[in-house]
Formats: sequence, structure tokens, C-alpha cells
Amino acid sequence: MISFFPGFYKDENVYSVLARCDHYCCLKSYRDSIKSVFGDDNTLPTLEFPCKLGELATTLELDGIDVKTIISNHTMFPLYSPFLPVERQRNITNKMIYGSGKGIKSEIGFLAGSICKKTGLYYCPICSSEEYELYGEAYLHRLHQAQGVFVCGKHHCYLKEYSVKLIDTSRLSFIKLERDQLAFNCETESNGIKLETMLKISSGVEFLLNNDLSYLDKMIVEDSYRKQLKKSGFTTISGRIHQQDLCKAIKDFFFFFILNTFESSLDTENEYNWVRVLTRKGNRVVHPIRHLLFINFLFGDIKGFIDNLNERESKPLVYPCLN
Repeated sequence: MISFFPGFYKDENVYSVLARCDHYCCLKSYRDSIKSVFGDDNTLPTLEFPCKLGELATTLELDGIDVKTIISNHTMFPLYSPFLPVERQRNITNKMIYGSGKGIKSEIGFLAGSICKKTGLYYCPICSSEEYELYGEAYLHRLHQAQGVFVCGKHHCYLKEYSVKLIDTSRLSFIKLERDQLAFNCETESNGIKLETMLKISSGVEFLLNNDLSYLDKMIVEDSYRKQLKKSGFTTISGRIHQQDLCKAIKDFFFFFILNTFESSLDTENEYNWVRVLTRKGNRVVHPIRHLLFINFLFGDIKGFIDNLNERESKPLVYPCLN
């Protein structure tokens, strides 16, 4: 049993708080640390979708923080959840609470659908500097670890990769941000259009992570897309999407270098490009960053998408006169 749990900071991921916990408790080995938290020494610490969170919540006996709060506020699940089928949302949630974590990344589309992969730990130099002033330590933010997030939305500077690499440490160990391993100089993007898009994507990811969108699922999101595409003139009367016109419009809207930055370039002739996959009914999932690009194109930003959805749901049904 661990003797001290430091508690979660805002937007801190589970991996980070366990790393700080391991640091403060000074147990004999990493296996002892893992066993003290999860009840066995076979659970591997993961950044995005930690498992056995039910055991974690029970072991730590956190005041006012249940397992659902941990998933919502301290894992990457809320970023992916709105774009998944309902049954898959349930399966992944159960795996995070009770399971070993096996198959989560595959089921959520994190592996096959990955873009802008990050192999290390990332931090904002200004955020970390401020945290040392406030708390005497820095921590890992969920937002900064998200694929496709390159800049800090608050400070407009590029995220930096932590000098201690995950691949150079034991899979059973935790890496805590240490002051002497951090660089606090702020580097920013000079291209205004590129920086604006990066900030918009970062803001969209932050919105998805920090708002309760549990009422959304793949079917609701795709239905909203189809209605907006129809409104924007990208569909026929029968509802068929003008795919080539849509892809061309998206390419013109973002410029090629923006799409390349987010590893989302478009081949209009490819029957399986990400826009075609995203706008067709099927089991395939598309990366949240590509959803955000599509949402920015159709609705302006993620808030515009949610406002549009809520406005449509609140409108009374209007029946045509049959006389």
C-alpha cells in the first residue's frame, strides 16, 4: 500500500501522477510501486489509455474522484470517444476500468489510424516554468501528449520533447519531469497561417478533452456532417456526396502544407482517402485530428459544430402541409 498520494493536477494524465507518487514514496523497486497501486506487478504504465483504473481508484481511496472522473479528466479517452460507435465506447471504458488494457489502442484506432505519432514525452516550456513557480514541480499534461498537438494554446510556443526517452527506460518505470532536464526557452512558428491552424487544432483537442461530450457517438457525428454537407451544397438530392468537389474544397481551404503538417494530404482519386472514409457509413474510425480538420472546414471550429448540433436538436419539428 502506498503511503502518500499527491493528487491530480488539472489536465494531468494518470502516468504523470503515478510518476510523482513513485518519486515521493521511494519504494524499493518499480515493481513494488506498480504492485502498491494496481495490486499486482504485471500492469504496465501507459500514457494514453491506462488500465485497471477501478483498482487504482479503490487503492488510492481518492476523495471525490471516482473512476469515471479519472477517465474523463486524466486519460486520452475523451478525445477519441465522440467518434466511436456506442458499443466500442463501452468496451474500451470497461477495459480501462477492469481489464489489462490489451487491445485498447487497436480498438480505438490509435494504432492503425495514427498520425503525427509521438514517441516521447512532451511539455510546454512556459507551462513548466509557471508550474515550478506555483507547485515546485512540473507535470505531464494530457493535451501536450496528444497526437497532432504541436503548440501550447495558452503560450503559442512549440512543445518540447523531454530529454529522457521512453524507449531508453524500463517499461515498468515511470518518468517524472525534472527541472534540470527541461528547456524553458520558447520557440514559436513564424508562418501566421500555419500557427493559426496549429492553435485551432490544439484548442479543438482541449475542448474535446475538457467538455462532457458523452452524448456524442460516431453515428450522431456523421449524421451532423451529412446534414451540413447537404446545406453547403456538397450532396445530390438523393444524398450522395460529391466526393471530388468536397476533397478539392478542403485542399483549397487548408493549403497543401497545412494538410502535410497534420499528415492528412488528400489524393482526390483515392477511393479510401480519409475524407471519403470519414463521410461514408462503415466500421472504420478516423483519427480525431482529421475530424477536427473536417469540422473546422464545415463549421468553423469545434464550438461551432457543437452549437450547430445543439441548435438543430432544440428546434421543434416542422411538418409540411399536405393540403
